Amino acid sequence: MSIPATESDGFKIFCADEKFAATFPRIREMLEKRDGEILGDRMDAPKRKRLIIKAEIAGTPVVLKRELFVFRFDRSIKAFLFGSDAKNIFKISCRAREHGFTKIPKTFLVAEKFSGGILRETISATEFLEGRALRPPISPERAEEIKNLLTESHANGIISGDVQFDNFIATPDGVKLIDFRGNKVFPWLAKARDRLQLEFTLGIPAGKRNLAEKFFLLQNSFRNFCRKLRGKPPQHS
Repeated sequence: MSIPATESDGFKIFCADEKFAATFPRIREMLEKRDGEILGDRMDAPKRKRLIIKAEIAGTPVVLKRELFVFRFDRSIKAFLFGSDAKNIFKISCRAREHGFTKIPKTFLVAEKFSGGILRETISATEFLEGRALRPPISPERAEEIKNLLTESHANGIISGDVQFDNFIATPDGVKLIDFRGNKVFPWLAKARDRLQLEFTLGIPAGKRNLAEKFFLLQNSFRNFCRKLRGKPPQHS
């Protein structure tokens, strides 16, 4: 899918909604001034700084995210060859919505800035979902809905990468997935990790184990054995 791009002050901008096309300067200003409700603030992090705010753009409630990157070789090569994670998430989410999958928020705009071939900054504007994050206990009906949501997401090339209660939002239109990823280089491994996290974190059995899931369980057992030898508590994948 080809998405037209424009440029502004060193940023390459991808926009899926015409009414957002001219709003990029305003979005940058709001992020600089923190003009909105702060949902997340890690701008003091040493390597990957992040600011997330809730605001209103073009009459629409949105989530604005700004990320600043310190050089890291693997991330820089990946971004140089394939674009930023923000751009790839934008493309995969637009494609999924074109195919009728609406269990994710709309992504209205993404901008990425490179300097010397190195990714320096990304900015995005996505739909703010009215609802609440899931909390235990989860009813059998809700558990089945979440399981089906993850299966549909995988079928549309969308990976959660972090299956936890906060990333599933109960809305008037049902449960939706936020903070997702695009397909990975090895999607079958990423999907296996999602399914294991679904079971270990949310307590929802994913069904019969496939080969990738068995691999992760073996890897996790070995890791926890090593942690035990060091006197540390076990961790799940």
